[in-house]
Amino acid sequence: MAELQAQNRLEVRIEIPQPSAEMTRVLKNFMDQQVCEDFEPLDFLPPAGGPLQYFAAWLEPLEASELKTAPSSQRKRMEISGCKASSAVTFLNPGDELEIRSKDPITYDLSFFESSGGRATRLLPPNLMAARLQWTEPNTVEARCELHPNLRFAVIVSPSPWRGFAGSDTKLSLENIPRGQYRLQLWHPVLGSKIYSRPIDIQERSSQILVRWS
Repeated sequence: MAELQAQNRLEVRIEIPQPSAEMTRVLKNFMDQQVCEDFEPLDFLPPAGGPLQYFAAWLEPLEASELKTAPSSQRKRMEISGCKASSAVTFLNPGDELEIRSKDPITYDLSFFESSGGRATRLLPPNLMAARLQWTEPNTVEARCELHPNLRFAVIVSPSPWRGFAGSDTKLSLENIPRGQYRLQLWHPVLGSKIYSRPIDIQERSSQILVRWS
């Protein structure tokens, strides 16, 4: 049983080996700039391996009963402008609603690919018309536009409060973690999803972990 009295932090860093031919192919497709010419690609993969940027991480207790949350019904908002989502990763609690609005004068055909195997689609009209989605169970959802391939983002549905996105930094700190054992889940826009192979034992005030993603 996790001890709620002790609040700790975990610093997560990820390294990858020399990018494989498959990683390079996926990255090239990801950066296709035939549409949305103003799109500025990010350095999603270090050219010669090394510290990774733009990853999401979240912790879940090994004992599911230790993470009980009341049903959520909040609405999170995302905007699309210039073929870019306002957030590369959006975290939702199960039951939250995601509202997506476009400020662009074009139509987006969005597909949402769920880690559970499902798929949802939404046609997003131009000029601040809205599309809404909701997931009631934990899921990692990768979204893309079928018409504009540079528009991609992720929706991570988890009741965990210990979660975050590294952005352009090469490390991510998860705060206020009770003592106990956890499962570390990861997501990256090119490498996809990964569950760290070993349980994370949080006992110290400050812990660090280096994940070698291969």
